[in-house]
Amino acid sequence: MTEALPICANPRERTRRKLASVGPAAGPEVGVSSYSSDGSPGLLNLEGAPGVEGEVLVRGACVFGGYEPRAHLGYDPNMEAFYPGGWLRTGDKGWLDSEGYLHLTGRFKEVISGLPLSASLLLLLWSLSHSECPPLI
Repeated sequence: MTEALPICANPRERTRRKLASVGPAAGPEVGVSSYSSDGSPGLLNLEGAPGVEGEVLVRGACVFGGYEPRAHLGYDPNMEAFYPGGWLRTGDKGWLDSEGYLHLTGRFKEVISGLPLSASLLLLLWSLSHSECPPLI
């Protein structure tokens, strides 16, 4: 993510590496928010039990300060991009284990911009690979 670099990194020591994770925080603070039963992000809960999935959040000196407001948008994009307290919403789904290693499980927004309807990239790719239509290219 270009808005916050680096976020996590696995340690170089082989005995501390967890290949199923992206590693512990490597600069900024990393947290996971809870989300409601309908899948929308909910209350910020950084002290949640290890293994509970939610939206990955980051904050710190290496996280950018926000998007420039643009009059043509008609809204402030920072209202959606940040939780109070400077927590940047990454759009990633994941969970922290008891040692603080982040495990990614998916995305909240896997959509292709520009289509008349928002479509999941994975669903679109699956549909194209299983259709009887000739290839477009």
